[in-house]
Amino acid sequence: MRWKKRLLKKKSKSKLLIFIGIGVIILLLAAILVKLFFFDSPPPPEQPAVEETTEEVPTIPPDDTPPPPPEEPGVTLLRMDPFWIEQKDKDKHIRFLIARFALTTTDERVVAEYGRKTLILRDAVYFYLKNKDLQFLADENNVEKLKKDLLMVINQYIVAGEFEKILFEEYLVR
Repeated sequence: MRWKKRLLKKKSKSKLLIFIGIGVIILLLAAILVKLFFFDSPPPPEQPAVEETTEEVPTIPPDDTPPPPPEEPGVTLLRMDPFWIEQKDKDKHIRFLIARFALTTTDERVVAEYGRKTLILRDAVYFYLKNKDLQFLADENNVEKLKKDLLMVINQYIVAGEFEKILFEEYLVR
């Protein structure tokens, strides 16, 4: 009978040690998760829009070379992300206008406002290009009119000043 009591004591001690071990492991895992989710380092600050200075590039660049360096100081070049606009031609085939624009200004307030209104400006340019006829967009004789219209569309949303020029970095109808 004594040996039964000893055996029960040993079993209860070993069960107790197992439960304590499991508890310690759970506490360690909880501490690690709390550190990961609540004591994380702050995310790095967002980078503002890419800013460079340059002079006007040709309307339709022959290759993907970067624009030449600026001659006049203080001109800021703001590049817009490329646009992919789906259009239907006269035969109802789907074609894409692929366009990338850059804007120039000498006013730092305009640069700051562009950073705040990038999404609004992209929507305005997209809406303008989407609602133009594919024949108009593909015609090389309409480049100056297209530049003038796009600059007007963008500048109507800028309150602090205006962009002086719009440059075509890429313009392709596929």
